[in-house]
Amino acid sequence: SRHQCSGPPRRANMQTGSRAGALLVLLFGLLASAEEVMLNRENWSMVEESPDIWAIEYYSKMCGSCKEFEPTWESLSEELKLSSKVKVGRCSIDDKLGMKLAQEQGILNQGIPAVQIVHGVRKSDILMAGKIIPRHQLKTKIEESLSKAAGAPHPDTGLLQKEL
Repeated sequence: SRHQCSGPPRRANMQTGSRAGALLVLLFGLLASAEEVMLNRENWSMVEESPDIWAIEYYSKMCGSCKEFEPTWESLSEELKLSSKVKVGRCSIDDKLGMKLAQEQGILNQGIPAVQIVHGVRKSDILMAGKIIPRHQLKTKIEESLSKAAGAPHPDTGLLQKEL
């Protein structure tokens, strides 16, 4: 008969497992952070100076409409991330630097949740602000704005590939 140890694993195995787990967590974190950037006034220059087109959501953790909109944004932002032609950002107005950015971008005057497309310093479209619009309408607005920013003719941009 074979003897099975019911005691705790040896220390060396725990350390190796911990290192591998930590490495996976680090790798996953780097991949996730490369896809979506938390934006505020201090790092906004990365958007203005970028040759890329940015899709940015403005929100607050305390906003009921923002919570309601979150699944829609998550779905659309995943499509945008897959396109690799658009960078995705989020800005929380719950902190002073996020609030300052939202104010400078004209978001606070219109309300949250809000979605903005930015391409360069002066090229910006606020597609939704203060009032949630249906997913298919927002998707169409995003495609039109991205086409305009990229200089491509609408309706066949190919930037959003999933169908509703």
